Amino acid sequence: MIRSGKLRELVKNGRVAFGATVHVPAASLVEILGHVGFDFAMIDTEHGLFGMEAIGELIRAAQGVELSPVVRVLNNDPSLIMKALDLGAEGVIVPHVSNQDQALKAVEACRYGKGGNRGACPLVRAADYGLADWRNYEKRANTDPLVFLLIEDLEGASQIEQILTIDGIDVIHLGAFDMSVSGGYQGNVNHPEICKALDRILAACKERHVPVMHAITNGADVDTWIGKGVRLFHQSADTIVFARACKAFLDSVSHLRGE
Repeated sequence: MIRSGKLRELVKNGRVAFGATVHVPAASLVEILGHVGFDFAMIDTEHGLFGMEAIGELIRAAQGVELSPVVRVLNNDPSLIMKALDLGAEGVIVPHVSNQDQALKAVEACRYGKGGNRGACPLVRAADYGLADWRNYEKRANTDPLVFLLIEDLEGASQIEQILTIDGIDVIHLGAFDMSVSGGYQGNVNHPEICKALDRILAACKERHVPVMHAITNGADVDTWIGKGVRLFHQSADTIVFARACKAFLDSVSHLRGE
């Protein structure tokens, strides 16, 4: 069967890990992320320019360059979570988790047998298309994939202590921008109420030894967030990285264009 990549080991050992967000369904871009040295690719089916039908090739591309593929599913839907794991994702990010029941639903969708409700099929890619020994595969499938819960509203922040009582949560993902929008702060991630909510999440995760992931736009932010307990980071989507690079080039030659 497909073996887990380095991300679980980094998480297990409390190491810092860096990923990049994939919005463009291009295997070559995913391969580049691995070649330059990222630890994981966050394949975003919620906001990306593709749906579930494209993620299989992106997962293959990632694993071909020792890059751990993590799929951000569209919503907390067991069928979408199952599909991502069946295709070989080494983790799933479940968005909009606001309470304990939603957290339990997400975790159960990632597990077979007792304590889970993941649909079982021995013929999927993750089980080597039927060639893997099912009992061995089931055991690994219940322990290897990482379960990320995305907390992106103030309700989720207020319920974080209860959410973290659910067994099987591997990483909490901070959704600061969504939280600021849904809270009525128009994208101001530095608003005191948002900072207070994020600090509450970080404190609860630290108490329960649950790793935290956060999105960053530049390396200068990393040390600050490491000091707050964050260990996993993913940079902005490939679309904005490309757009900014193109704009920076055109800005550098604007004097030659009569601008």
